[in-house]
Formats: sequence, structure tokens, C-alpha cells
Amino acid sequence: MNIGFLGAGNMATSIIRGMLASGFTKPQNIYATARDQEKLKRFAEATRINICADNEQLVEVADVLMLSIKPDMFDILLPPLSRAVAKKNPLVVSVAAGTSMEKIGVLLGGVGSLPIVRVIPSINVEIGQSMTGICCNRIVSEEQSRFVFALFDTLGRTMAIEESQFGVFSAVACASPAFVFMFIEALARGGLKGGMSMRDALIAAAQAVMGSAQFVLECKEHPAVLMDRVTSPGGTTIAGVMALEEDALRASVMRAVDAVGKRDAELLQK
Repeated sequence: MNIGFLGAGNMATSIIRGMLASGFTKPQNIYATARDQEKLKRFAEATRINICADNEQLVEVADVLMLSIKPDMFDILLPPLSRAVAKKNPLVVSVAAGTSMEKIGVLLGGVGSLPIVRVIPSINVEIGQSMTGICCNRIVSEEQSRFVFALFDTLGRTMAIEESQFGVFSAVACASPAFVFMFIEALARGGLKGGMSMRDALIAAAQAVMGSAQFVLECKEHPAVLMDRVTSPGGTTIAGVMALEEDALRASVMRAVDAVGKRDAELLQK
């Protein structure tokens, strides 16, 4: 099955590398186009994937058409492809935020007849640890759905979600790495203030966050229960927890999730 990438930016190249590293597909089955031809050429030489002369040629060879362009380029790049899409009828997979399956169908001239999947991975796809949300329209067959889930399972974990949940899922699973990076940096700077080197503090903080996340996934206990296991009466940890509570850490994180969801809704209206 040929997979064509319309756009070859950071997300697309990370997905391609992950697919190739896992053996999910072979380089000869991957095709791509991109605005930055020199960058794409270097990437293609390194991975041995195919470059298409233009977007129409990409559609002609693709069984799966990956839309990996910026949301603001959809209105420009998709309508000219409607005729080629109607002829080929590929499975369309979008990894762009803020663009509904209905709008994609309208732009490609295939509303109600085109199999479309929305996928929302995170930056962690680069290391095969993404939490990816997936939503299929009613035209997508079981076989096509299994293909998409299998593809993104090679890049981390997957979860089936309703399209109405994309905003909040994006905040919790895809924007949240930025929040976590901020937390790791803050932990490390606290260590720096206490006398640690920044390098050692970053390693210690990142390992603590990674280990804690794995703990939550494996033990299946509520994080609040785990927090109680770490804190002891009158101890040092509860003193730190109290400081975070005084600065409303949890409320701040919840507001951040809400802000991401609102912004996603705004993008959908454009």
C-alpha cells in the first residue's frame, strides 16, 4: 500500500522515520511532496523514499493520502486536487489541528463519499512515544481503520476518540508535552538554585517525570493515591506539595487545558 505525504515537515518526517524504523512499511511505498524541495531531497536521499513532481502526481500514486501541511494551507492546496482525489479515492488521513473531517471533504470535493481520518499525534512521535488520538468518518472501512491504528501504534499509543473531543484531547495529550517540558525545566532550575549543575538537574528531573508517568500507566492507581504514598506526615515532600498548592498548580494546568481547547474551537470556525 502506497502512502503519500502532502507536506514533509517535522511531523511528517517523524512519522516516516517511525514507520521505517518499525518495519511497518518500506521506503519504496512512501511518496512525498513539499514546498522546501531541497530539504525534501536531502530527507529522501537519507531514507530512500520517493519524491513526486507535484501534488496531483502524489494523489495518483497514493492509496493513503497523508495531509501533513499547515491548517492555513488547506484552502489553497486541497481544492486543486479534487479531480485527482475523485478518480483515485484514497484513504485521506489528516494530522493537522483545527480542520474538521467535514471541511476536508468539502475542500476535496468528496463530502459523504471520501474515507477521511483525523489523527492528532504529539511531538513525542519523534521518539516513538506519542499518545495519538484517532477519529474515522463513517466511510472508512474496518480494514482502513485497522491500518491507521496499526500505523500509529508503531509510534506510541493510540486512542479512538470522537471528533468533538479533539480540542480537549489535543490539550491533554498533544499540547501537554510543552507543559511537561516547562515543569522539567522548572524542576531543574530549582536544582540549580540548590547547587546542582544544570545538566545533572535536567537528567534527574526528566528521569523523575518519565518514571512517574510509567508508574501511573503500570500500577493503574489514581495519581492522588500515589502522591499520598510519597508524602509522609511533617516531611519534606508534603512541604513542597503545599507550596505548589499555594500557587494553584492544578488550577493553572486545568486552565491551560481549557485554553488549548478554546483555541482549537476558534481554528475550526475559520
